[in-house]
Amino acid sequence: MEYQFGQPTQSYTKTGFVHAEAGEIVAPGGEPFRVKGFNLPDWLQVEDWLLAGYGSQLGGVGHEPSIRTFLDTNVEEGYGDFFYQKLRDNFYTREDIFTLAKMGANTFRVPVAYWMFDERHKGLQYLDRLVAWAKEYDTYIMLDVQTVPGCQNSASYCDPTLSVNEAPFFHDKEYRDKTLELWIMLAKYYAHEPTIFGYNIMNEPNNYPHTPERDSVLLNFYRDVILAIRSVDKNHLIILDGDNWATKLDVFASDEIKLEDVDDNLAYTIHNYSASSCGVIDGLFPTFTKKRAKRILVAEFNDILRDLPTKQVPVIVGEYGANCLPKQLAYHEAFMEKGLKHTLYYSPIGTDRRQGGMILFHFGGDAWRTYVSTLSKGVKPSDAEMLDAFSSLRTKQLYINDEKRLVDFEKFYK
Repeated sequence: MEYQFGQPTQSYTKTGFVHAEAGEIVAPGGEPFRVKGFNLPDWLQVEDWLLAGYGSQLGGVGHEPSIRTFLDTNVEEGYGDFFYQKLRDNFYTREDIFTLAKMGANTFRVPVAYWMFDERHKGLQYLDRLVAWAKEYDTYIMLDVQTVPGCQNSASYCDPTLSVNEAPFFHDKEYRDKTLELWIMLAKYYAHEPTIFGYNIMNEPNNYPHTPERDSVLLNFYRDVILAIRSVDKNHLIILDGDNWATKLDVFASDEIKLEDVDDNLAYTIHNYSASSCGVIDGLFPTFTKKRAKRILVAEFNDILRDLPTKQVPVIVGEYGANCLPKQLAYHEAFMEKGLKHTLYYSPIGTDRRQGGMILFHFGGDAWRTYVSTLSKGVKPSDAEMLDAFSSLRTKQLYINDEKRLVDFEKFYK
């Protein structure tokens, strides 16, 4: 595919770049920097939950190309492009970044699909708009390629036709070469932009089943992408997911390639959602819930950190999330106990205020659900229905009255 090139922004207020140094993350001025903030999902890489449960009826359980084809075929030719343009124009706003920054967030991880960087999808234009907002509020953007050419795991957002044993990226060098080309383009474009926190190379690789030979493919790709980026950008932090859906770091302990010897401006990243599956909902035995969740998390983090080959590479928790407040508190306590101080919550938003342990915004409501339901039936919504739906995305309601959540957030992030 032909990737979209353009002119990177040259004017900025910060000097220097966030970087890794002796196992720590350091701010441009040399002082310690603690990553605290959120992912901004379902914008430049849409997943199923945003579609109000109708993703499978739209042709692909959160897989954007499949949904685009469904809309073009069953609703109206060109409606797929219209739908996603409206979504991206309205989903995250300058006011959202302002609100989250005011609460203490300093970093936003932005999942992006590789297809956003062709001329049709204008991914760089959307990212540049977000970078401008982040710069205005003295925050950073972590650029995460959520789906790479060939798919790095079997998640539905990559390709709903894949089975758990498939990830073509690992079996076909052509896909890995295309991903290298993508990162060279992105690194060249943002090389002089200090508001970019760093480059998160590939979300949740799952090279299954795990063997030394398969691990070698991942390590060699990581080495190659580091060298490719450094050929055009010697400034930015490079962030590498562990294997097994970013839940393990043992692949970095291999004797074959020591990535910390390839480059000294790296961070490793893990994801964790274990607390959400340990039972007991909010309001029911909350003290027991928190203690049980914390015990599970501390044991898991002990195992993960034991695999670290060196203390010279910092670890970022790039995604985590809980489905009730006690489990959210358990995460915070487990992070503090294990020294995991760099953390990014999976999302600041939700369609239902009961959805998560630290959801700060909710949006959409009946107007959005009605709109998506109409599309799922192959019917073109009226202009009024469409306008109501996208207005409901843009106007988010903050949980101002939910004092427990906000107080907890501010205590943890200030």
